[in-house]
Parts: sequence; structure tokens; C-alpha cells
Amino acid sequence: EISGYLQKVSAPKDTDKERLLLKYSAKLTVIEKRTDFSINKNTLFLIEIENASENDWEQSDCDWLRAGCRVYKDEASSKILLTEFRQELPQKMYRGQKIRVLFRIPYDLFSKGRYTLWFDLLNEGQFWFEDLGHKPLGEYIEV
Repeated sequence: EISGYLQKVSAPKDTDKERLLLKYSAKLTVIEKRTDFSINKNTLFLIEIENASENDWEQSDCDWLRAGCRVYKDEASSKILLTEFRQELPQKMYRGQKIRVLFRIPYDLFSKGRYTLWFDLLNEGQFWFEDLGHKPLGEYIEV
């Protein structure tokens, strides 16, 4: 099982992974990363998401696709999952379609130190795309 701070989901069985890999494949790219001091200090990440699968994605009772960010505290010997952020995706994303989502990571949630952020997609309550074998997009912030 894969434990998250806000949710606990079971990884798909190996027999399901090949089928799911065809249906859920994405490419994530950081378009912009900047620090914002307008109200509180935040780091803003503008992420481009491309549906790289063989089919369209459509939200339903069985599929609730979202963009997610897992935040880990970098410690000397391990990484500790602190929190997760979510951003909604459109009701339908066509094969090959690209969209952009904005993640605002507020510094006031964290103590001083270095943090690793892993951006990925997930089918809420079922699996993260990483569970299927996709590599999430990694970034760092220093608080």
C-alpha cells in the first residue's frame, strides 16, 4: 500500500498496470517557477499537462482525475511526506490535449529547510500515475 498524508490508496496489481498504462499516460512540464511576495511568501509552479495516453480522459463516477503535488521534507536519511496539494482537471481532456495548472505552495506551512515536490496526476481514491510506472516531475524549494 502507498500511504499519503491526506489519503491512503492501494497500488494497482501488476496485471492491471499494463492496461492502465495505456489509458493513463501523461507528460508534465514546468512552464514557470517563481516566488510571489504579494501577500505571503509562496512559490508558484505553472505546470503543463499533456494527455499522452491512447484515449480521451473524461471525469465520471469511476474516474476523478486531478493534478497533485506531494511535498516531502528532506532529512539527512529519509524523506518525510508532509502534505499534498490538488488541482482540478477539465471535465474532458482529449488525447494529445495540453492544459496548464497553477500550484501555489505557501511557505507558512513549513519550517526552514529544503523540500522536494513531486508533481503527478492521480485518479482520486484509486492510484497516482507513479503507481503505474510513470515518473513524477520533481522540483525543490528552500524555505
